[in-house]
Amino acid sequence: MENRTLPIGKADDFFEVFVVDLMITRECDCAFKIDIFEDGHFIEKEGDKLRRVESSIHRGSLIITPKNAKKMLNALKKAIEITTEEYGK
Repeated sequence: MENRTLPIGKADDFFEVFVVDLMITRECDCAFKIDIFEDGHFIEKEGDKLRRVESSIHRGSLIITPKNAKKMLNALKKAIEITTEEYGK
């Protein structure tokens, strides 16, 4: 089978998120839900001092079928193997 790729356009409101945390749950209708969190640290003033407040921002969710979850798992395994070979653990 020939390996072909198709150009995929980006939506007008497309944006990228540096993910700091994921929460994966199995939905009752045989789908997986992946909640995506971004670093939301901010600085807060307390009197004359500044302090960093730990926080996460929920950026959205992916709901995927088991078939696509398996595709994602296999793609991540392959990417992790290549990264480990190139950079170590």
